[in-house]
Amino acid sequence: MSSELLSDSSSEKVDYAENADVTRFHSATAREQPEPTTQEQPMPIWVFALCSLFLLAGGALLGSHTNGFGLDTLSLAGYVPQGPDDGSAVVIEKTDLEKLMATGKQIYTTCAACHAPNGSGNPGGNIPPLAGAEWVSGSTERLALIILNGLNGPIEVMGKTWVNNMASQAAAVNQPAKLAGVMTYIRSEFGGGASPVTEEMAEAAFAVSEQYSGQMTQELLLQIPDSQMLPGTPIDMETGNLVGAGDEGASEAAEGQ
Repeated sequence: MSSELLSDSSSEKVDYAENADVTRFHSATAREQPEPTTQEQPMPIWVFALCSLFLLAGGALLGSHTNGFGLDTLSLAGYVPQGPDDGSAVVIEKTDLEKLMATGKQIYTTCAACHAPNGSGNPGGNIPPLAGAEWVSGSTERLALIILNGLNGPIEVMGKTWVNNMASQAAAVNQPAKLAGVMTYIRSEFGGGASPVTEEMAEAAFAVSEQYSGQMTQELLLQIPDSQMLPGTPIDMETGNLVGAGDEGASEAAEGQ
């Protein structure tokens, strides 16, 4: 009985795969191809030559339509477009008012540091506003004197008293064109579209400024009537040019006929 049990238990430990054909099992593995690997290969010379040929052809085609990118023909600084040689080109010139506004806008960037770009002033710095101020839209002689001579002491602007010391801005507007430009810009933008100031008027302002020594005060400014304007030929708001400028051109054209 015990011997039978022993024989049964030992038979369970027999390796039945011991006599299997190992070669047959490994032959399937031997038929498998090796795993692919990545490798770097140099570009064939013919591919490089073909790409270079395409690039050269494309560059030549582009250059033939751009004048060779020559600085003598495509220069931004001072570039003036040329019209037809037959004289049919129409040259559009800026009006006198447009020139004044462009000059004044550029100069006002310096003024904006105190009076703000929108002319609202700086209450914290006790700098009065320009927008809506009666000193801007009123007498051009008063406004010119404030700019050229500066302002010291209290001044009432739109019902509020401001105590400020404004230095003379004569160095920044040392030419009639500059003074006329900034005054025109201020009066147009912040003075409700008040009348422009021409270079002729600005020249008169320099002469008036020499009559005062030192900064202006509100007392001195009020001695000048609010309706007093700088003398000079005004600008026709319909044409944007000096009054009579169109008539002079028309008379010249009539003489040519």
